[in-house]
Amino acid sequence: MSGFAPVGTTDGSDYHGKMQDLLLDDGADVFIGDIVDLDTTNAAATDTTLRASKAAAATGSHYGAVVEFFPNFNDEGTLIKNYHENGDGDQSIRVVFGSVVVFAGADDGTLDGTDIGSPFDFIDNGGDTITGISGEIVDGAGGAGVDLTVIGLANFPGNDWGNTDGARVLCTLL
Repeated sequence: MSGFAPVGTTDGSDYHGKMQDLLLDDGADVFIGDIVDLDTTNAAATDTTLRASKAAAATGSHYGAVVEFFPNFNDEGTLIKNYHENGDGDQSIRVVFGSVVVFAGADDGTLDGTDIGSPFDFIDNGGDTITGISGEIVDGAGGAGVDLTVIGLANFPGNDWGNTDGARVLCTLL
């Protein structure tokens, strides 16, 4: 599993939802768990709708991660898809956001315990068009290190640093 899923907060409490509904600007395929940015460039001067666009890796200051898509009733195809396909038009999404949100995400298999507290970027590997799950992962190879901070290893059986298919790490967005 890839993408970024909210699992808690930095103060150790459970995550109980700081979510916001936004209008996703068309222009890229977007999946559950993808990181998004607030987008003010595509809105008309009179448009007061908060908009989001898919985040580019290594650009920093990201807003949150997609947790839900709402159907675009102008396109019946969106009623049965679990993701947003470029060309679907603007679509309403629900995003988890906030500087205290802890996300679980897969790493690229190169992180270890010494990386806790270090900033990293993410890699966009697309997503699964059947399940709608993001392919975004933590880029342990370095890069600009402006997207997220690794704060630990997710605690569940079989999850360990250096897993060849990626460990599930805990991180916050920068």
